[in-house]
Amino acid sequence: MFNFIIEQAVLERYTGGEDVTRELLDHLLDVDERHWNVELQIMPLRKPVRAGLDGPVQLLETPEHRWFGYSEGQKNGRLISDPKEISVERMRGDL
Repeated sequence: MFNFIIEQAVLERYTGGEDVTRELLDHLLDVDERHWNVELQIMPLRKPVRAGLDGPVQLLETPEHRWFGYSEGQKNGRLISDPKEISVERMRGDL
């Protein structure tokens, strides 16, 4: 299962121009419609308090159902293996 949270601003920035943005939107819609194991969420522009302000976090579940996380900042990255911290990160992803 893959879950992606995308900032609305990224979709409205038009990086690369209108054609590139249209291709991006078409691709995201195609992925969302064709793949049952992919969930896309769009973070609205107007949401003053939200998870993710400290930077991106990636979560991974192993085949043995053990969870790990990786948080990334400008000058560092951090592996997260503590079950309590993982639980908090998993809840933050539920918009």
